[in-house]
Amino acid sequence: MTSGSADGRLEIINPIGSGAIAELAPGIICEALVGAHNNAVNLFTAIVTFDAGKSLPAHTHPHAESITLLTGSAVVEVENRRYHLQQYDNITIPEKVMHKVINNSPGEKAIFHIAMPVSVPERSISEKIFDAYISIPDDFNGISGKEYITRYRFATRYDAGSSTAFIDYFNESMLSGIGMSGGLGIFYKDGRLPAHFHAFDESICIISGKAVCITQQKKYVLSDLSTALQPQGLPHYFINPYHNEMYMIWVYAGAMPVRTEVADF
Repeated sequence: MTSGSADGRLEIINPIGSGAIAELAPGIICEALVGAHNNAVNLFTAIVTFDAGKSLPAHTHPHAESITLLTGSAVVEVENRRYHLQQYDNITIPEKVMHKVINNSPGEKAIFHIAMPVSVPERSISEKIFDAYISIPDDFNGISGKEYITRYRFATRYDAGSSTAFIDYFNESMLSGIGMSGGLGIFYKDGRLPAHFHAFDESICIISGKAVCITQQKKYVLSDLSTALQPQGLPHYFINPYHNEMYMIWVYAGAMPVRTEVADF
């Protein structure tokens, strides 16, 4: 059985509040979970918090971006297409496509999980303004324009392990050239995946409930947006031994969600 990662790295557990902090704009704070600061390879994930009424100026990236609303209310404009996001809705935007994120609540914060297929993200402000915007229906799920919108309420669910329900947010088969794969996992009581490893790095953020992360060497309890960086080749699994459901966002630095199962440990 594989006893460590392919390049000697071990898992890193990142409690919220321990990551690198950057102010993207006044009232908008980004806390890096996985990225160059903890030696992730081709993967960046973060929690971004918008104060009430704040918006991030329209911009582009030379790489894709995935945006999932965790709490609050939000509008995302992609070129001239406008989306209203509800909790756990995801929008994934290809490289070089202009977009803008808005917290449209006058009194509440909005919190997002973001992911990118690079260790160090880049951003360029865009000045383009459209004469009119098209509001995409709240029940629309799939490709609209160049981006992919996944509505939590309507998304297809599948079993990835015992007592689980998984939703794919993005991968090569959903949006060509996106350069990463990922989605949302729900673990019911005693839900778990088989012990496994990947040929690429993985970020797992516990967005609700509590989880136990098990590697061949250690056991961790994660909750409250704590995030595990699992390096390529390192066997691991997650289990929910608790009565309350556990929700996670998982992101792979690989175009398709491929795993190699190993004997339990």
